[in-house]
Amino acid sequence: MCVKKERHLVCRPESVPAGRRFVAEALTEWGVPCGGREPGAGYDVLLVTSELLTNAVRAGVDRVTIEVTGHRDHVEIGVTDDNPRRATLGALDPRAESGRGLQIIDSLCREWGQSEHDGHSKRVWCDLELGQTPASLAVSCSA
Repeated sequence: MCVKKERHLVCRPESVPAGRRFVAEALTEWGVPCGGREPGAGYDVLLVTSELLTNAVRAGVDRVTIEVTGHRDHVEIGVTDDNPRRATLGALDPRAESGRGLQIIDSLCREWGQSEHDGHSKRVWCDLELGQTPASLAVSCSA
């Protein structure tokens, strides 16, 4: 791990954009471009952040925690919620209005998974490649 930021949020729909802004601020600080709607590493990180947070807010009861960790060549996003039920990657139903979040995560991330914390919560995480290492991460990760 090179640099890490964490934020605690309540289980409410408005926590999804708040968490997305938090991750965007971290990416900007680290030199990862994430403005606009053009596909690329920063855009993908923010899309995956939205999907992870949406799932956590729907599953959780009280609080969620989002972590963003910058590494030399990738970013890890982790979201912990207070529901121990595992997130499942289901079959894609083109008629369904929801249920695509983990499909999106699975298609954009080089790796994703989940772990149980204490029998009362879970953490779902994913790694996304950055491509070119931003200068600030190169410096932070050189030690």
